[in-house]
Amino acid sequence: MCTAKFLVPAALAVLAGPIAAGLIGAGVTAVPAGAATVPAAVVAPAPKPPVITENFNPPFACNQKSNLGVQGCAERQVDTGDARINAEVKLLFRVLYDNASRRALVTAEHAWLAYRGADCTSQSDEYEGGSQQPIAYLQCLAADDRSRSTDLKGFYQALTAGRHNVPAFP
Repeated sequence: MCTAKFLVPAALAVLAGPIAAGLIGAGVTAVPAGAATVPAAVVAPAPKPPVITENFNPPFACNQKSNLGVQGCAERQVDTGDARINAEVKLLFRVLYDNASRRALVTAEHAWLAYRGADCTSQSDEYEGGSQQPIAYLQCLAADDRSRSTDLKGFYQALTAGRHNVPAFP
């Protein structure tokens, strides 16, 4: 049985008596405005900005003279791009209007990360089994990070157009 409380103006609660009688049987109650609030357990907590982290363990040194060195350079590019996106998403969280919008951004970021992983796996499959595969994968991650950063900047510009005293985009 579902139980929920809705805030209803007192005049409407009186007029809605016959309707409310049917709803009460279903576990729904109408109370005068200001008399009750939604229980804390029903209210979703405020979302937090997602943070992209990579696990390059251990990270390779950047060196253009070997495949492992080139891989290390690509790891640095991915780390730099991830840090930039993390800063941009954190800023977007500050300028979004409400928690519903923030939750939507969290959902979008999770979907984008899934896309990025699948996209780069697909693109690096050309080198499957070879020493170029991890390099191609990481270079794709870095390219997708740059593309996402461009998208986030466009979103920020649209969101803050005409607003004053907004922080600068990173």
